[in-house]
Amino acid sequence: MNYQMYQLPKGYGSLENVKQVLEDKLPKEYHIESATAGSDNKGFFAKMQEKMTQGFGSGKTIGEIKIKKNAYVGVQISLTSSDGTKLDYISVVDYVPSALIQFTMDKVLGYVTNLIFPAIFGTSAKLVETVDSIIMENFEANQLDTSTLGALKNIGKQLGVKKSSVKEEV
Repeated sequence: MNYQMYQLPKGYGSLENVKQVLEDKLPKEYHIESATAGSDNKGFFAKMQEKMTQGFGSGKTIGEIKIKKNAYVGVQISLTSSDGTKLDYISVVDYVPSALIQFTMDKVLGYVTNLIFPAIFGTSAKLVETVDSIIMENFEANQLDTSTLGALKNIGKQLGVKKSSVKEEV
């Protein structure tokens, strides 16, 4: 599973701003499936990111954007605010767009699908990489280290920065 998290010290403007940048920069093989403003029907990773960014304060989910390549390859981008006002966190996680394939994976074939579906449809690695480059090139962002080793190194502290496109002010 691919999971990337970005902190944007200067913010990202709005859900519409991020959606427009993605629409303009995404290759033709990918398309935006949906973009929804903050709703109560949040996925697991959106809820997890909201907890991570809020510091047990007033963080909230601003919205979600779903991008897909085919029935098996897609990513969900969650936009959150750490304090309820500044729009400053983005997370990217892969997901399966097709409900039929999800059902087949969960109820019918189980672990065999981990071999079958990637062979047929490919994986989300290239899509996650594309979204990563769009975020890093078009926003001033810090990609946070969400790896297990990075989390262990930073126990009791915030997540470390893996790479950054934030310009230093003089």
